[in-house]
Amino acid sequence: MYVVSHTLKPVSAEELGYFEQQYSVSLPASYRQWLEQYGEGTYSGWMNIQRPDQEVLKPFAEYDFWMHTEDTPVSLDQLKECISLGSSVDGDFLAIHPEIDGLLWLPRHDEQITLWEHTESERIGIWRYAG
Repeated sequence: MYVVSHTLKPVSAEELGYFEQQYSVSLPASYRQWLEQYGEGTYSGWMNIQRPDQEVLKPFAEYDFWMHTEDTPVSLDQLKECISLGSSVDGDFLAIHPEIDGLLWLPRHDEQITLWEHTESERIGIWRYAG
């Protein structure tokens, strides 16, 4: 990780807790820790970490960018309910859904949505940081 700005705007635990309660979702613990310590920003010049947003992916569901089969981890209707946590500089999205255990990777240049279960996402270092 490298720092591109010393202006940190942490997100309060209260704000994140309110969001979780309002949308009946549990945000990943390491994501919460990141926002509480650093706030929104770009990680390693590649991943844009943002406040949780339940509106970002709704328009994408209408355009049906990703395949939805019986093997897809999220249905088209569930995609409308997904909460975006961040996006890559390439236009990929990282999201969660209240009924799905794990992180959803919605790639810009692929039709396949990937599910990283929480144990797997922690193992491969999603949201890990020094500190």
